[in-house]
Amino acid sequence: MWFWIILIVVLIALLGGVVYTYGVAWVVYRDYLTRQPELKGKKYLRYECAFPDHAISMQMFKEGMQWQEKHLDAIRQVAIENEGLKLAGEFFDFGFDRTVIILAGRGESCSYGYYFAQPYQDLGYNVLVVDNRSTGESDGVYNCVGMKEYRDIIAWMRFLEKETATRKILLHGICIGSATGLYVMTSKDCPESAMGLIAEGMYCDFQESFKNHMIEINKPVFPVLQEAMSLIFLHSGHHPKRFCPNRFIKKMDKPILMLYGRKDQYSKPDKSVILYENCPSSTKKLVWFDEGDHSHLRIMAPEEYDRQIAVFLEEQFGEHA
Repeated sequence: MWFWIILIVVLIALLGGVVYTYGVAWVVYRDYLTRQPELKGKKYLRYECAFPDHAISMQMFKEGMQWQEKHLDAIRQVAIENEGLKLAGEFFDFGFDRTVIILAGRGESCSYGYYFAQPYQDLGYNVLVVDNRSTGESDGVYNCVGMKEYRDIIAWMRFLEKETATRKILLHGICIGSATGLYVMTSKDCPESAMGLIAEGMYCDFQESFKNHMIEINKPVFPVLQEAMSLIFLHSGHHPKRFCPNRFIKKMDKPILMLYGRKDQYSKPDKSVILYENCPSSTKKLVWFDEGDHSHLRIMAPEEYDRQIAVFLEEQFGEHA
């Protein structure tokens, strides 16, 4: 009899532990990868800093908004529909036949891309910034860390080809945006207009990157991390450990500039080297920055950051790419 009592107590304890950890995983997933219902469609999300308490993020936001305000006459509000979702963006038409699409990181709306636009305008590119699904004015609830969003970017590229004078398209991604860009470039549906990818802070796989984030914010890693990844699988149809840059990079045959920080706390330098070495492209380049946390490289060395982009594009495509 005591055996059965102890067994029941143990099973209840185990079940309670599972329920508790899944509850924690859901809170983490909700807070970091899910748009809250009360925020859906609110326009102000485009024009407010996602991290107002972070000084560097706020500085980047302010400088980006200053760039946008200088070019109000060039903005065209644009929209497409893909996979049943209405998606919104802003196209800065500077009269060129080349366009860069700036792909923001987690939870950022199109205004995040303003900060990275200046070097491309200087080099003769129009600029498209977009609200990814589940951000800004675009439909959607769940962030699928690029595993669905890359198909939206392909749809945006088709839009540029059809509705603008764009003939060549460059992608510039930050964090999740860089992974999204890689999925685009290695997709069988990637448009021929695709030139290449500028990738800042690309991780080997999102599970590894998110684990580093959870450690930083003092959240329990096991089994909460694995449970959070299962929730991503539930909404994306793919597991982030298997649908990841470290697998897709092996198919990358287009020009790629990989920008990394030696102090990146999420995309660790040793993992970044592995990703670069796994890339078979004959037109790849790796550039390191000594200062700057994850997604904060340009703010620490803007002239060098912009120069590296200009040099790479000149090397790969020439002045009249």
